[in-house]
Amino acid sequence: MANSFFAKTLSEEGVADNYLTKPPRKIGLETIIIKWLRERLETMSEMPDTSQVCYDEIIPHTPPVPTLVVTDTTAPHEYGVDISVFNSAQEALGAKLPTILSFYLGDAESCINLIAQSLDQGDPSSAIVPAHTLKNSCCQFGIIALADLAAQAEAIAKLEAGDKAKRLAILLPEMRSALNKVRPFFKSAGTF
Repeated sequence: MANSFFAKTLSEEGVADNYLTKPPRKIGLETIIIKWLRERLETMSEMPDTSQVCYDEIIPHTPPVPTLVVTDTTAPHEYGVDISVFNSAQEALGAKLPTILSFYLGDAESCINLIAQSLDQGDPSSAIVPAHTLKNSCCQFGIIALADLAAQAEAIAKLEAGDKAKRLAILLPEMRSALNKVRPFFKSAGTF
């Protein structure tokens, strides 16, 4: 489950098989689970008896995707990344991670630009959706520093009155800086 535009794009690109929009609907979730289970059962029935065959003969060996190993997963990383969440995403996505991260970077930049545009147009309330989208996208990869700033921007944009534009304008350079810190992290983690 992800931002619907992001997930739909991944689905169209062949990176993700299915997507659910929020809020998830029971029938949609059931449909995807049933489809997934059927595919797995078909795959299992096609596999030969493994009792006499080496595992590498059944599933050709593919090199493992390198993961960043950090012993202290409780403290935020210097790049503003929760390493355990990032490693989980890396493990789940495998070789598709660099492609998905490139989508993430593009979407994150677009969201920040839309927040800036809302200020330029004198309508800080229109920053709610891009801030929310950015927050959720960041959380999927453990980009906690930027997720926190996006959550702050969303909360400010939802305010009924006050100096929303001024407060959002203060957050924008911090958001750009947090996004720029993530790029070298991705390179250091071997994803680009």
